[in-house]
This record gives sequence, structure tokens and C-alpha cells, in this order.
Amino acid sequence: MTWDLSALYENEKALEQDLDNARARAKSFQSVCKGKLKTLHVNEFLESIREYESINEVLGRIMTYAFLNFATDSDKGSFYAKYQNEYTKIAEDLLFFPLEFNTLPKTKQEEFIVAASRYRYYLESLMEEKPYQLSQKEERILLKKEMTA
Repeated sequence: MTWDLSALYENEKALEQDLDNARARAKSFQSVCKGKLKTLHVNEFLESIREYESINEVLGRIMTYAFLNFATDSDKGSFYAKYQNEYTKIAEDLLFFPLEFNTLPKTKQEEFIVAASRYRYYLESLMEEKPYQLSQKEERILLKKEMTA
């Protein structure tokens, strides 16, 4: 079976460009937002969650392409592993966002949720997961373990 993956990427060069772009955007996102959610105004939070979503959408497209490419030919395990490894590195730079959101005072969380109604379900889900979240260091270990589990 052969998948037509051109809807995702025309070629591996385009895939690599998206990967490089996602890597740079995640680093920038982390440097701009990490440790600062509590000081953001509503409009700034909306910008940050939109960027978070956008980066994750690109990562999803990259991993879908990598997996479907591997699914058509299991000899391409190293191809899939490469992108899974890159995904994990980029996801580490984004890991702070949901954890930090759950450290905000409830009133601040609710203010953001009201303003970001499109993201209401996601943000409320984060709040429900709070009792089960670990420290960033522990969550990072679990993220890395996902690759090998």
C-alpha cells in the first residue's frame, strides 16, 4: 500500500523546512512566554495560546507524515525515529505552557478561559489534569520515555 502524502508535504525538503521552523518557533515561544503567563494581559495570552496551537499543529503534521511514511515501508524505522526524536526535543520547549497555566490563580485561569472561548475545552481539561501533573522535570522525563515505551 502506498499513501499519497503530498497533502502533508510535497517532499522531504518541505518536511525539513517545517521541522526547522517549528524548532525555532518553539524556542522563541519558550523564551517569550516561559515564567510569564501570570503577567500576561488577556490579549497577550490569546496570542500565546494561538502560537502554542499553531506549533502543535505543525508538529502533528510532521509526525503524521513520518508515521504514514514508515507505515508504508517498515524499513524506514530510522526515518520515523528521527522525527519522533525531533518532535520530543521540540515538545520539551513547549512543556512549560500547560504546567504553568495550572500554577495560575483560579481567577486568572477563568479570566483567560472567558477571553479564549475557542480554547475553553482545552484549558478546562488542563485544570482537571492539575492533580495528576508532575513537576516540569518529571514531566520531561515522561515525555522522553514516551519515545521508548
